[in-house]
Amino acid sequence: MLILLSPISILLAKPFSDKHLSKLYYEHGIWLFKPIGWTTYRILSLILPSYALGLQFYLIEGALALHGLDAAALTFLAIETAAVSFSCIHALLSGLSRNPSQYIGKYTRALKLIMPAILACLLTAAILESHQLFILAG
Repeated sequence: MLILLSPISILLAKPFSDKHLSKLYYEHGIWLFKPIGWTTYRILSLILPSYALGLQFYLIEGALALHGLDAAALTFLAIETAAVSFSCIHALLSGLSRNPSQYIGKYTRALKLIMPAILACLLTAAILESHQLFILAG
């Protein structure tokens, strides 16, 4: 959820800061609120999804080292990888758009459509993973 919602809050911060916080810069000269361009906000919106995608593949390596190539033990991994990868790639698209302020509406509508499927996949993966952990512990 954090990965999918982060581009919305980051990219909506630009119009808010330009409208409200830049007054502090122009009226009082507070450099902390100096307006900055879209490039900075785009880069900020790409950091969390990119990091999460990298972390997911790091965790896949750990699971493969623990279980080997046992297909039954790694069923949860395929479902989880698909859901997390799709979420991260979807979140990356907003930062790569040409006009992020107009893309946020499309992103939010698409998010409402895909969120139930992503959550169902992650719940299924969590159940399968906990089952696998019980088998290893027992």
